[in-house]
Formats: sequence, structure tokens, C-alpha cells
Amino acid sequence: MVFSHESFTHPFAGSGLEVHGTEGSIFARGVMTQEPVGTVELVTSAGQVVVPYDTTRLHETVIADFNALVQGKPVLSATGTDGMKLLAIALGVREAARTGQRHTLNYGDAA
Repeated sequence: MVFSHESFTHPFAGSGLEVHGTEGSIFARGVMTQEPVGTVELVTSAGQVVVPYDTTRLHETVIADFNALVQGKPVLSATGTDGMKLLAIALGVREAARTGQRHTLNYGDAA
């Protein structure tokens, strides 16, 4: 189950994303912003663990990648395979929402 919240009309509501499964839950609070801020926490039967993540600003990463490409250095922030997997995930979530059933993802040759 996935929950998300973002509001531009309620200044104190905060933002977040929650992903709940049978083995645990992920809580991402304050992460849906332009800045690399907020916290991500994994909660399982073993307890709560703060999950570290890259706090480099997206704009800085894009500029660094562009500069590397201009210098002839190969840079792949996201590959075509990554895109195919994300599409499979999005279609799987849509199908699960439509049917109310769990679905196994098959990445085919993109695995």
C-alpha cells in the first residue's frame, strides 16, 4: 500500500510518502521538495532504521553530468534499462490498483 501527501495550499501539512508491505514499512517525511532534505526510515520487526540517501542537489548533479558529457566522458544518471524497469513498476502499480490484486513484476531482458 502506498500513501503520498504534498500540499501547496496548506503550509504546515508537510509532505511525505509511505510504502507499506508485509515485511515492513518505509516512511519518507519532508522529502518531496526541490531540496535534498527530509528523512527516510525503514520500520520492520527488527526495529526502526534511518536510511541514508544522496543529498546532492539534483541541479548540481545535472550540471556535473552535462559538464562531463561536454568533456567526452560517458555519464548515465539513468539508463534505458532503468526507464524500462520504472515503467514496469508504474504499470504494475496501476494494474494492482485496478484489480486489487498483487502482481509479480517481470522485467524481461531488462533484469
